[in-house]
Amino acid sequence: MLSGIRPGECLALKTKNVDIVGRKINIEISLTKDEDDKTILGEDTKTETGIRDYPLTDSLREILEPRMDKTNPESLLFTNNGKLISVSTINTHFKKICKNARY
Repeated sequence: MLSGIRPGECLALKTKNVDIVGRKINIEISLTKDEDDKTILGEDTKTETGIRDYPLTDSLREILEPRMDKTNPESLLFTNNGKLISVSTINTHFKKICKNARY
């Protein structure tokens, strides 16, 4: 949530999108909704300029690397028992965390 990557882009990340050696994340697709309002993997990003490389910081590497299935480059990094996680689900959880946080 604090990386600058859109939630839909983050939830669409696959093992092949994370380059540990090159220290970058390749953003190439995002989640979207189908005609039945179901969350699906899109074919591209939200905007044309959305396709980009993002720096892989040490803190992001610590989160992403353990989620990578190096035997399957197409495996998603974030799922709920193999199912896509919707952006609205993440937003709901984030709002609860913020509401309960004490500053």
